[in-house]
Parts: sequence; C-alpha cells; structure tokens
Amino acid sequence: MLLFFTDRRKVWKVGQVAGLDQGELTALLERRRVPDGMPVLLDEAIRPVEPLCSWFRRLAMERMAPKTMKAYAHTALMLLNFLHKWDQDLRSATEQDIRDFEAWRRADGRTTVEDSIWDRDSAAIGRLYAYLVEIGYVAARPWRLVRGRTSLGSRMSHEVRVRHMELEQYLFCRDVRFGSLLPTAELDEPFRGCSPQRNPRRASSRC
Repeated sequence: MLLFFTDRRKVWKVGQVAGLDQGELTALLERRRVPDGMPVLLDEAIRPVEPLCSWFRRLAMERMAPKTMKAYAHTALMLLNFLHKWDQDLRSATEQDIRDFEAWRRADGRTTVEDSIWDRDSAAIGRLYAYLVEIGYVAARPWRLVRGRTSLGSRMSHEVRVRHMELEQYLFCRDVRFGSLLPTAELDEPFRGCSPQRNPRRASSRC
C-alpha cells in the first residue's frame, strides 16, 4: 500500500494533469476542497483503500492538524499491515489482535515506543474504531471496557499537576525549613542553614 499526503501547491507545480485542462483542474479544486496534509492510502492498483480514506477525509474536515493526521495515518497503516500479516483486517480483528499489535509496537517492532508514543497510537486506533462503529463497518470496538474506559492507552498522566500552598503551609515552610525553628516553634540549635534570620525574609520577598 502507498501512503500520500495532499498538497495543492505541488499540483500546480506539476503543470498539466492527464485528462484535465487548466480550467477544469481549477474548477475541480475549487469544487472539492481538499485540505493540505490529508492522508490518502492507495492499494497496488492505485485505488483508495476504504474505509481508511474516508476516515482520513473526516479528520481533515474536522480541521485536525496535518502533523497529527500524518501520525494517525502511519499508525493506521502499521495496524493494517500487522493485521494483514496474520490474515486479519479491521473488521475481523479481535481484542487479542490489538493487544498483539501493542506488544509488537512496544517490544518487537523495528523501533520500540515509549508510553507517550503508544498513547498517541492508541488514540488513533480508538478514533478509527469509533468512526468504523459510527458508519456501521463494525458493530463495536474489538476491545472491552476496563472500568468504564474505552482507551487502550497506558493511563500515564500527561497533565502537570501543581497545587499551591495554603498560607499556613507556607508559613510553616518558611519558619521551619528556612528559619531555624522546630515544628514546636522552638529554636533548632543544630540548624546549619546559612543566615537563618535572612532566609525567611528572602522567602517572603519572592512571593
């Protein structure tokens, strides 16, 4: 299979397109709005591979970033090639087939991937199968719900969780951590910090 990505600028660089004059080509591109960066998957006979091409167009119409579409397209192509290797396809794939693909990507593939890359792969596969269910190509996703979740991802959190200190927590940190006091408010005589009287003032001045 051959994977391409649309680029209208390259069409004009080619010049003449077989079977179309310049006016017809201009009218066609005006009539059929093809977003740049949309993936197009063709088979050996240069025919569109469905339902992937329709899914790619859906992603493009939803204004997905070209970089993301490219990543999703490569994931879908890898999955399809993996399934074909074992005489399976998107419709006949089982949960075990999808898990085997994950294992291959993580350990046995030519280039193994970390959690963050697999999370992107799983997002692409999840979105693909959501589309296949929507159009009736498959009855349901081939994997089971786990605690109400439909994702195949690693469950690794990508959010930076920052929690601000309460005032009492800050004062405790300032006086005990920087100010040579014990939690009981008594002087910590073994304290070896530099400038114990100046440190709390510095901490306060940076707030």
